[in-house]
Amino acid sequence: MEINFTKEIQDAEIEIKEGSQPLRIPLTKQTFIVWYLLNEGNTEIHDGYLQAILDRNILLIHRFYPENGELLFLRGWMIKISPWYFNMETDTIGDSYLRLAYKYHPDNILYKWTQLDHERSTKISVETLEVLVLNNLEKYLISYVPIQVYFGNIFGRR
Repeated sequence: MEINFTKEIQDAEIEIKEGSQPLRIPLTKQTFIVWYLLNEGNTEIHDGYLQAILDRNILLIHRFYPENGELLFLRGWMIKISPWYFNMETDTIGDSYLRLAYKYHPDNILYKWTQLDHERSTKISVETLEVLVLNNLEKYLISYVPIQVYFGNIFGRR
């Protein structure tokens, strides 16, 4: 199934109004899509436009959803993977957001996975946790195909 990213961005834009609290789901979806396109590259949408949306959405997330576990997790993950899109030279702030997501939601095993010391944990314990996350991904993240596919690929990459 081919995803029309331009349409996804535009559909979410209709529901994200500056100056008022945006709906969390469209904000989450759009933020992930623009970050994903910046990270993976695209030929359809100008990077400057995507970066402007990402910058705005991060401010909206910070303002309206500072303690939302899912948005803390996604923001932390995005910063950890590519801090340069957030005007940061290191990913340490990303780690802080990932820790906060886990602090607010210690029952979320996806958040727990980010807190493991993968070098000191046993391979079996890490793999067991990864299988649990992969088999229950919709339980730990919003039900949105691009996010599910992205993280499904991360946990299914063995």
